[in-house]
Amino acid sequence: FSEIYNGKIPALDYDIDLKPEDSFAIINIISTSNDVTNTSVNLKAPIVVNLRNRQAKQIIIDAAEFPINFYLFKPQEQTPTT
Repeated sequence: FSEIYNGKIPALDYDIDLKPEDSFAIINIISTSNDVTNTSVNLKAPIVVNLRNRQAKQIIIDAAEFPINFYLFKPQEQTPTT
């Protein structure tokens, strides 16, 4: 999913000492249940990890195209675009 966040992740984040030249990882939270068709990904609030110093922070992206519950196995009303 990282390509859908292009331009949406802050280039500078002082809480995790993230600088424009730093490499970072994006981790999404996945919710599961006994019924696999209810598996969803939180695209609204990914975790950003500064790979240089291994500090991380969950951020909230203020954009309507990123739902809190993006269901992986159900048709989407609005699919995030790349």
